Amino acid sequence: MTALYTWGDATAGALGHERYDDITREPRRLINSKKYQQVSCGEGYSLAVDHAGHMFGWGTGPSVFDSKAPFPIPTEKMVKKVFAGSKHAACIDVDGDMYTWGTDSAGWFKGGGRMGHANKEKEIQQPKYVLLVIHPL
Repeated sequence: MTALYTWGDATAGALGHERYDDITREPRRLINSKKYQQVSCGEGYSLAVDHAGHMFGWGTGPSVFDSKAPFPIPTEKMVKKVFAGSKHAACIDVDGDMYTWGTDSAGWFKGGGRMGHANKEKEIQQPKYVLLVIHPL
């Protein structure tokens, strides 16, 4: 069986280990590890997609999860890619649609709203569809 191994700063459970407060210098197996096709590490949390297209998170992330072990993050469609930022996250589903969630207290995203949404929500708890509009040059 293939497993995911992590190392580094385990603050907030970002590595998926039993302890939240240590520095891991040697690779250690993730709790309840499974075979993932893609992983992205953020500030205090990580996201992953398994081969079936299910998304998981662990650590203290920009959604309603705070878990040492991988926790399923529900989506309407299967996910292809995940992106973990400092306080926000994004995923792209199998149809190429983008979803974002998290906190934008600093107003980092400019033009068209925060995290790609037209409204000015400062916190989005679950993945929310981003309507992409392409303007001609």
